Amino acid sequence: MQQKELEGMARGEKVCSLCGGKKEVRAGDKIYRFYTNDKAGYIAGGFDEKQAWRNFPVCLACRESLAEGRKYVEDKLTFEFCNLDYQLIPKTMFGHSRDSCTLQEILEILESFQKDVKLRKREINQITNDEDEIFELISEQDDIMMLDFLFLIKENNAERILLHVEDVLPSRLKTIFNAKKKVDKAWGTLLGNKEFNMDCVRTFLNKSDDKKKKQGDLDKYFLEITSSIFNANSVDFRFLLRFVMLKVRNRFNNNKDIRSEIRDGILMLAFLQELALIKMEVTDVEESKFEQFFEKFGDAMRDPLKRGLFLLGSLTKLLLNKQWKELGNDPFRKVLKGLKMQEKDFKGLLPKVQNKLCEYDSFDKGKQLLAKEISNYLLIAGDNWRLSVDEMNFYFAVGMNLTDEITKMIYPEKKEENESEQQ
Repeated sequence: MQQKELEGMARGEKVCSLCGGKKEVRAGDKIYRFYTNDKAGYIAGGFDEKQAWRNFPVCLACRESLAEGRKYVEDKLTFEFCNLDYQLIPKTMFGHSRDSCTLQEILEILESFQKDVKLRKREINQITNDEDEIFELISEQDDIMMLDFLFLIKENNAERILLHVEDVLPSRLKTIFNAKKKVDKAWGTLLGNKEFNMDCVRTFLNKSDDKKKKQGDLDKYFLEITSSIFNANSVDFRFLLRFVMLKVRNRFNNNKDIRSEIRDGILMLAFLQELALIKMEVTDVEESKFEQFFEKFGDAMRDPLKRGLFLLGSLTKLLLNKQWKELGNDPFRKVLKGLKMQEKDFKGLLPKVQNKLCEYDSFDKGKQLLAKEISNYLLIAGDNWRLSVDEMNFYFAVGMNLTDEITKMIYPEKKEENESEQQ
């Protein structure tokens, strides 16, 4: 044994942190390096390496088992989750029920899942776009095991835990997949057969600026949302919406298509609602011609202000389409202030849209009906709107990008004029 290793070993018998036995121990930091010995607070006894064993005392037998265990996990149980590597660590449910099983049996189950995924014997639903995902297969099991998800990143000679999600049951994964299936069924056709997966969240929580070369400056927030989904913890939707609108505005202001981002935002909102991770304020609303459509949003659109903003977005998009057809561009976009409009801006927008449509001789009965519904909803909403700027502009942008669904209702017997669509 090298002299440096001997210096880091305890004198006499000490308690091993893994087996609990009194044996000769040393620091186990060379297997899992979650801390360093060169920073205050990370080492018991200050910066004296001879005292390093106190942080992670492991006997020689457990060190060998730990090393073998890590190698097995890295070889067999390391997967990718939206471009982030994680280790899947199973736990047994000893004494829980007659269905409890040994760790060896659980590992055999997980290995069989891997083979199933690789061979693709059957269609497997996924919550990410990663080819090796085995979540749905695990979700089909009874609660005979618990799973930890360990997201690690290596930095020089040390390691840092990005996220450690503990004690996830197969039944929780089943709940997640059931929510996904309901969302896909409700929204798939409307959104061009697009399905929800965690990449819908990753779209907004990857990097804060597309121009940045460095990837993943928003990994922390993405992993926090991931943890909330696995652990059934509430999500701050207003906080999340900041990053949704950051992405949408960036593309909108660069004249790029925002439909994909809006669809991701809708699916993410519906998914989090289905899991009851976000709470929407609900108020009484009058039924209207669009009631059946708004019901698809659930509580997210059971509010007159949100409905008014949504429909205003649709009417505005019809104007932009008309301008593009007539002029080859859409100068009215400038009025939308880069989707940073405030309450006073939205209140003044409806008459501007109506007047402009009249100029193009395009304010027909369908659009008049739409304008009437908007006026009614915004009148009911009153003054001092409680929504944030991000929320107001989000529902407006959603309305812009689901205009086709609205035109089907205001022009039930014929299609709206074949006007070129822009973003």
